[in-house]
Amino acid sequence: MKGTILAAVAAVACAAGVCTFTLFGKKHRIDATSLPAMKASLKVVRDDLKPARRQEFDAAMESVLMQSLRDGGQRELAEVKKAYKADPESVFLRLCKPILHGRTADEVIAQSRGETTPRAR
Repeated sequence: MKGTILAAVAAVACAAGVCTFTLFGKKHRIDATSLPAMKASLKVVRDDLKPARRQEFDAAMESVLMQSLRDGGQRELAEVKKAYKADPESVFLRLCKPILHGRTADEVIAQSRGETTPRAR
């Protein structure tokens, strides 16, 4: 009975886009398909981490995003700044989706260290 209720709640939450985690010990993943989905999934990912690991994850997120901007070069950075003024959410998603979508906290941390990890999706 409890298992059925838990499965139903998880199915409804995931179908509604509230979370992107899987049950039974698998790691939570970042959903960067929309800004609300990304915010919700980042909260789930962060809340699942111990405080020290959460700090490491936060630093890794900053590192990965900054590296993405540096890799794009000065021209793209200027375009991003200009577009950000008009529509910050779409710019944020444009930057985040290719590097964060489908990743776990461990994968983001590894990515910030230059380690390669296979894409989840």
